[in-house]
Amino acid sequence: MKSQQAILYIPLEWLAAQDLTIENYICRILYKDETSCDRLYQLTGTCRTQPDLILLLDGFNEVGDTNKAGFDKEIRGFAQYPGLQIVVTSQENVSERYQFGFVKATVCGLLDGQIQKILTEEEWHHIQGNYTL
Repeated sequence: MKSQQAILYIPLEWLAAQDLTIENYICRILYKDETSCDRLYQLTGTCRTQPDLILLLDGFNEVGDTNKAGFDKEIRGFAQYPGLQIVVTSQENVSERYQFGFVKATVCGLLDGQIQKILTEEEWHHIQGNYTL
């Protein structure tokens, strides 16, 4: 039986505003307890051959330098665990500055018709011609 991967979305700007580490947030969400991080490392440890947990770390460019330094250290530490797969989103090229050693991917922009399919008519009317992503 193939194990299922869990995906955890982590908004880094919110995390920084709450003065939380990535590790504490993961443990709070998965185990309802920030002190149970040893369970996280058992889940993702060196005995794993593929990721069981995918971290989607969103908005790296949206946090200040102090938080970036802390998150950078945590991301580098997490990258050592084969049971974790890490995706970092940013509007800037973090792979050049921080050299995480990750593969860089660029998301293609959506066309107006594609955006319109996602939004309600009211939302589309509100942003039509005025949005910048």
